[in-house]
Amino acid sequence: MRKKKSNKPLALGYHIYAGGFSLGVRRAGFQLAGHLEDWNFGVETSKKNLGVPVWTPDSQWDEPLDKYHGVPLLYGNPPCASWSQAGQKVLDTEKNKDRWKHDSRTDCTRKLFSLVEKIEPKILIWECVAAAMKNGLEFVNEQADYMRSLGYEVHLVLFNVMDLGVPQTRKRFFFVASKYRFEIEKPTVAHVLPGEMWVDDPEGRKVKTGSAVVELLKLSPKDPDKVVVLHKIYNDKWGDNYPRNERGHAKGRPGFLHMRLSYRMPCPTITGGQHLYHPTKNRAITPWEQKRLCGFPDDYEFSGSHGGQYAEIGKGVLPAAGEWIARAAFKALQKRGQARQVTLTHDFIGDLGKRAPKKAALAERVSTRRPKKLKKKRRREGTLDNHQDLNAPKSHPRTDRGSRKFDKTQLKVFAAAGKHVHRDYAAHWFRWGFATRFVKKNMEVLDIGCGQEQPLVRVLCHHQACVPSRYVGVDLNKIKKKTGIAWTEILDEFDFTRNYKRINGLFDVITCFEVIEHMREKDGDKLLKAISYHLRPETGRALLSTPVYNEKHMAANHIREYRHDELKEKIEAAGLVIEKRYGTFMTSQNIKKCCTPEERKIIDALSEWYSWDILACFLAPLYPEYANNCCWVISRPRLEKKLRKKRKVRR
Repeated sequence: MRKKKSNKPLALGYHIYAGGFSLGVRRAGFQLAGHLEDWNFGVETSKKNLGVPVWTPDSQWDEPLDKYHGVPLLYGNPPCASWSQAGQKVLDTEKNKDRWKHDSRTDCTRKLFSLVEKIEPKILIWECVAAAMKNGLEFVNEQADYMRSLGYEVHLVLFNVMDLGVPQTRKRFFFVASKYRFEIEKPTVAHVLPGEMWVDDPEGRKVKTGSAVVELLKLSPKDPDKVVVLHKIYNDKWGDNYPRNERGHAKGRPGFLHMRLSYRMPCPTITGGQHLYHPTKNRAITPWEQKRLCGFPDDYEFSGSHGGQYAEIGKGVLPAAGEWIARAAFKALQKRGQARQVTLTHDFIGDLGKRAPKKAALAERVSTRRPKKLKKKRRREGTLDNHQDLNAPKSHPRTDRGSRKFDKTQLKVFAAAGKHVHRDYAAHWFRWGFATRFVKKNMEVLDIGCGQEQPLVRVLCHHQACVPSRYVGVDLNKIKKKTGIAWTEILDEFDFTRNYKRINGLFDVITCFEVIEHMREKDGDKLLKAISYHLRPETGRALLSTPVYNEKHMAANHIREYRHDELKEKIEAAGLVIEKRYGTFMTSQNIKKCCTPEERKIIDALSEWYSWDILACFLAPLYPEYANNCCWVISRPRLEKKLRKKRKVRR
């Protein structure tokens, strides 16, 4: 039987190593054509996990280059040591200034760009260390000019993988050249800490840990509040009287990269060696534990010895990074917008201004200067590109929120674990608990903005009297892991403001916690209308929580906040009735304003045990007019007979 031809766009990789980049590209919707490799490092791992052909050495490239001429996506991760901060002292100072010019590994990157003329891909993506924008700026500019001369639109992207939901601080750089208009959004995934996803190696694998290092681990704190550098532990132990080897060097002193991890702090950059140690045990982490810190699936198997596995895991592109940039490429291929002959810079980590030399001004390396009239027009229309504009006016806290229709920020359930619980997470737990007061057995529940972990489902499962007959959760984001409970239905990547009529039936309880502030005002009106559409008349209750606009500022990830009177007017305009309003948290300054002396004494006594972030939630329900965030209990009156006949019955 002939296989059905895939409609997915093809993607061809170069220097992919163990396949992390390709795993992300596949998740983004591409079909993998194969890998072009200069040597065998990581080849077996790629073949075993991805099942793709690998051509190595380059003497075998003629066939795939002809076969995949015009491939939609060419992506690569050639060696980045030419620009890396590591090994800066290998060469003398004069040569180190332009180190990449003297490093033979730069030729691998040049080879990637030489493939463009041979293959003529629609989009090229090159991944490298973030330091390439400093140490290799001349090379980057050279390649940007070359790609623009071939008719490509160029994007220089600085980002931190930690912003993509990986528990690791890892600053990286993407060079993107596209034949189509290419748009990229800032990562907004909530940060994940190692403690939220840590699992010890399930098979109990052991790796050899030197006795000198084990002694230092015994001296270092277990489960520390921060990552512990063993080099400092060594210096504290020996001072100036450290033992020396035959050459006079410190005996048994580990390098600066050797660290004990913390459950509560992001993991430092994993570079591909055995240099990270368990947070509570006196041993090195295993390759299985290291791959989890890099975002690889548990069933992704690496080949070779432990040392080889460490190298394969740390030297490639992490799957989350590959998926993020490949999704933007996938959208560009679908829209096929006309490319602009420009180079745009996207600095999502704020390092560009700190590290780039003054001589490399934006006017020299970013050819995006437009006439002032055109800039003003683009800014009015909300289509000005996300590049650094030194002349951009200061933004107003509520009116200037760019061209975003929705903001996809999410709060994660387990991100609150650890020493400190931020009030946003504490208030969320109280909101979910408050919702159980309204949910009774066999009711129907609609959860707008259900979140990655569907926390309301978890809360309802703990109360047998609250288990509904039907739960529908909707979210604008992709839900990676759904609960799978029989009475739940999860609609992810679902725009509720546009598609709410696709959901059948009326609901007894509708929750909409911290959603309306992440959309434009007109979309907020649609949201309230949709809630009114699905809320069961008279007996149904909707719970809507949102921050209170204080006329001064609002969070960077919020698009539209409302004052009490504004939101009250909009709720009533949607045909809903406000039953009650509760405060969910307020600042310590507002607590002092509204508290009685007796309440103040109670707060002071509780502060010995609870942090102020928890206490901020305690008194807020009593004083909603002082609260910084409120939860509105809303109902819908029964329609009059004449109006009821006009409305379709939704069952």
